[in-house]
Amino acid sequence: MVGHAPDDPLAVDSAGAYSLAMTFLPRLRTALCWALAGAALVGVGSLAAQRVPIRRLGPPLAVLSHEFSLVNSLRELSGDRVLVTDFIDNVVLLADLGADRVTPFGRIGDGPGEYRQVFPLLPMGRDTTLMGNAIARRWLMITRDTTLRTLAPGTDLTRKLQDVAALLGFDERGNMLGIRMRPRTTADDVELPIHTVLVSLRGSQEDTIDTRTKAFRRLGSPSDPPVAYVLTTDDEAVIAPDGWIALVRHAPYRVDWRAPDGRTSRGRAVDEPAVPVDEREKASYRARLASQTTPLTRRRPGTASGSSTPPRGTTIWPDIIPPFDGVGAVLPARGGRILVRRTPTASRPEPRYDLFSATRGREFQLVLAPNQRIQATGTRGLYVVTTDDDGIERISVHPWPTP
Repeated sequence: MVGHAPDDPLAVDSAGAYSLAMTFLPRLRTALCWALAGAALVGVGSLAAQRVPIRRLGPPLAVLSHEFSLVNSLRELSGDRVLVTDFIDNVVLLADLGADRVTPFGRIGDGPGEYRQVFPLLPMGRDTTLMGNAIARRWLMITRDTTLRTLAPGTDLTRKLQDVAALLGFDERGNMLGIRMRPRTTADDVELPIHTVLVSLRGSQEDTIDTRTKAFRRLGSPSDPPVAYVLTTDDEAVIAPDGWIALVRHAPYRVDWRAPDGRTSRGRAVDEPAVPVDEREKASYRARLASQTTPLTRRRPGTASGSSTPPRGTTIWPDIIPPFDGVGAVLPARGGRILVRRTPTASRPEPRYDLFSATRGREFQLVLAPNQRIQATGTRGLYVVTTDDDGIERISVHPWPTP
């Protein structure tokens, strides 16, 4: 069944929202030099050193035997079910972990209830999920019975969705967290004010959660050699289902919080030695990049595999390794908790995640196997993707580690 969704997404499922603020929508990666970050880290050198406990994943609670090509989004549903999008196979799947069964649904196309390419899954209500194409400004809603419905254009909801440059997620109170950007340019520089806003989907209320400005030099003419900025990223903001908002900072590395009642708190800076970007770290970065496959180069087993190589032209390196890097590095959870994926280094190349809480700061660091990543969090645990030697991915759910 296909058709248009109601104007109010909360009317689809009045039981409340269960939200993971996952988004891979395009975000601007700034060109600031990380020398500023290094100077800021020096300023916290007087803090007492923080020795973080190390935790490992426990045995899986459930494993899906289905072979995925490239999992790029996962959303926990009620019962033992999850929704999964596979970027390469371009399909939305409903998976039952208890029964070890995966069922694709939906159709490829441009009509009502159809999609041309899968996009990240954003929870909007209990078992109600939004999947949108921000570039095409087209949004689909997946309801409890796995019906895909196209949001009608011109509604209050679609106008609010289109008014943000990046959609970060929703909470169970009917609020949307997003980013607005209004660049200002001069002859030599570009200034980019970035506003993180909390918008009510039921009314006109809007709160600005965070405002910061990035500035960088304008690039040369199109005929100039390309410039690649590596190991750079912006501060990240995420929202959890119960309304906790985390603002993860780089300089110094810390997490600031906004509670569901609006109270704010500044997190303690993490005191750890800075890792200079020397020739060893550059070689380690290039080796990791060359060993990775991307959505455009990965192939099915038995066919030629592609590889990623650093872009040609001038590469701009930061002075130090940033604490986290890349879209999707921050995963929210209920109860004022988040996981932050750390940037690999030559001495610590394995996947590592810092767990922060609003009350205790950084509680522990979770270390995974080299072929694993955490795709999402949920009430049942951590959803982990494991990639085998043939590039096939499988999903498992593991219990939350204890502090």
